[in-house]
Amino acid sequence: MESDDEHVIKDGADKRNLEVICKEHCYLRIQNCELQNEYFCEKCEEDYAPINNKTECFSFDVLEKNNCIEMDPINGCTQCKRHYYYNYTNQLCNECDDNCDKCLGNSNHCISCPHDMFLSKSKCYNYNSLDGKCMIYHTYTNGCVKCNDGYYRDEFYCEQCDEVCKTCVASGSCLTCKDDYYLKGNQCVLKSTFVGCAEELQHDGCHQCQDGLRLIDGECIPCPEKCKTCDEIGKCLSCIGEEVVVDGKCQTIDDIEHAKQVESSKVTKCSFWHEPSDDGTYCKTHVVWWVILIGVIVVLLLIIICIALVYFIFNKFIRKRLMDQFFSKDQIFEIAKSNISFNNHISKNIYSDFKCIEFMNEDGDVQLKVDEEVKSAICIGNFGKQIQKVQLVPKTSEYKYSIRVEPEVAVLRKGMACEFTLYFKPFCSTKIESEVGISITSLKKGDKEINEKIPMKAETELCNKLDPDDLEEDKKLGEGSFGIVFLGTFRGNKVAIKKMKNVDNNEEALEEFSKEVAMLDKFRSEYIIHFYGASFIPNRMCMVTEFAKYGSINDLMKKSMGKPVKKRLRVQFLIDAVKGIMYLHSNGILHRDIKPDNILVVSLEENGEVNGKLTDFGSARNINMMMTNMTFTKGIGTPVYMAPEILSREHYKNQADIYSFGVTIYEVMSWNECYPQTDPRFKFPWKIVDFVSKGNRREKPDKMGEDAYELVNECWKQKPEERIDLESVLNRLIGIKQKMEDRRKK
Repeated sequence: MESDDEHVIKDGADKRNLEVICKEHCYLRIQNCELQNEYFCEKCEEDYAPINNKTECFSFDVLEKNNCIEMDPINGCTQCKRHYYYNYTNQLCNECDDNCDKCLGNSNHCISCPHDMFLSKSKCYNYNSLDGKCMIYHTYTNGCVKCNDGYYRDEFYCEQCDEVCKTCVASGSCLTCKDDYYLKGNQCVLKSTFVGCAEELQHDGCHQCQDGLRLIDGECIPCPEKCKTCDEIGKCLSCIGEEVVVDGKCQTIDDIEHAKQVESSKVTKCSFWHEPSDDGTYCKTHVVWWVILIGVIVVLLLIIICIALVYFIFNKFIRKRLMDQFFSKDQIFEIAKSNISFNNHISKNIYSDFKCIEFMNEDGDVQLKVDEEVKSAICIGNFGKQIQKVQLVPKTSEYKYSIRVEPEVAVLRKGMACEFTLYFKPFCSTKIESEVGISITSLKKGDKEINEKIPMKAETELCNKLDPDDLEEDKKLGEGSFGIVFLGTFRGNKVAIKKMKNVDNNEEALEEFSKEVAMLDKFRSEYIIHFYGASFIPNRMCMVTEFAKYGSINDLMKKSMGKPVKKRLRVQFLIDAVKGIMYLHSNGILHRDIKPDNILVVSLEENGEVNGKLTDFGSARNINMMMTNMTFTKGIGTPVYMAPEILSREHYKNQADIYSFGVTIYEVMSWNECYPQTDPRFKFPWKIVDFVSKGNRREKPDKMGEDAYELVNECWKQKPEERIDLESVLNRLIGIKQKMEDRRKK
């Protein structure tokens, strides 16, 4: 490509005829352009960037002054300063609207707002713009989630309803109307325009129309011809004059065969041998009573004769077949040919081989496994002359266990016995002492049925599925949104019983309950509150854990504000808690709600083996950081103790628990809240969120040592990867406690 100062010759032009063809093949040079074509600059010179659809090249310095912070010679400006957006028309950074913190595409399309405003519909609104319009505000965005009457919610802003609407869901879509209007569909219409209502017009239209009109969606519509009244779909209910309602239409009396008289739109009198139908729409045949009586007598006589013949011919044959069917069962045997001792007398000539039915597993152990079926057999023999029908009827429990018998019934001749097998399946850890009913009936006419009972025993091994009848409630300890906690007793042990709310008919809550029970059952650590088990029986669902008589650290803080617990003991609480967290993390569990309220105090002895234990695993979840690198984004936990990455709804891992533990150390060592509402900076929850998200942290309290505050700072660092690991936290806490011990000895 050859060029002069002002023009450029296109590739392929004939250089020998330069003067002739220049007018057709030349175009103005773009200043500071290194590579250009006929229409635009493909690449500007070094330290220059294209603008205005690549028709000009401006220096980087000029673009920086125009609020661009990243640029290159080919693409021009690639990133603008905060509060500026990239204008694709002129390829420059233009300023956002004053209300926008950040914008996109144009100055009015906001994507974030200043702190005193909220975002809705890509615009920023002042908080006071919702005054008198909003009923309930959003916790984090401060926009509106529920508007006052007369307004409807459009994203997070409240727009005014139409003038005739009292309440609405959108513009032109009313829910209720103002006075003098009624609701038709989703529109409000003047009541004065309504015609045909038999009573005062209501806010939703008419409830009863005048004769000759039918009611449809609050409107009065004319009935079909000849109808005096009709239903919503236009079927006649009554007619004018001597007309009869038939299949929703009015017919004359002449159209109805044998009809003689009509009253109230129904046939009331018919010709001889006929009578009006039950619904009065036609005349049906009416037979004289003595004809019916003769017919009935004849039919009865025929039936009696047939029954007598059948009974006489087949009685003995059928009886023999039934007996053979009972006697041919595999479970029935001759007593004389067996080695079974029938020592237990039940009734008259009926004996059994055992006095009690007791269930055991295949190994002979009486401790049965839950959800596994076992069986037990009992032989019952007839030593009398009469044929006896024997049936076993065990008591059942829908939720504790199931039991069935094979065979259900047996007919025993003299000297015959039957082996009954009972199948028992327990559903929870329980001890059963019940009875099995035995119904004995002689096949000889006139003998009464005899009902006897035989004891039944079963006992299961202890597992996490508990029998609620083994729990004794004492007093209420507390109540939360998910359950009520009672002090109680379980098999001689003082326990905390957490009775669940609203679980029985909520599949999602039931699944969460089952997951938490399964997780607690796997924990085996002295620093985790001991889990006894749970009851899954509907309306009695609960979890049973070890009872901590001193409550949580938070309870102690509230009770002893004037006289705090000794610092050495507080440090021991934290040491036990971090050991519990380490146990969870080592087993792939993220607690997600570490706070003083979830650290229970089991002992106040300074030299005790364990003083504090972790509890409340309703928010905990399984993780496997080595295999799947699983992370969570759902905001779980208590906001005061949430890590910045959770507040920002970013991915988080184990370090989120370390942050929460850092806030917990701060509160336990200062024996006070980290963000008290008495401090104007933390009056509202969103102020705490804003404070933490900006990287701010609380200053050191006077009562907290430098080494403890330094540890807190390393726990609650803004970036997760910069936070201290739990092993180091444990060693530092042990060191702090040792220094306290050394100072006390001096």
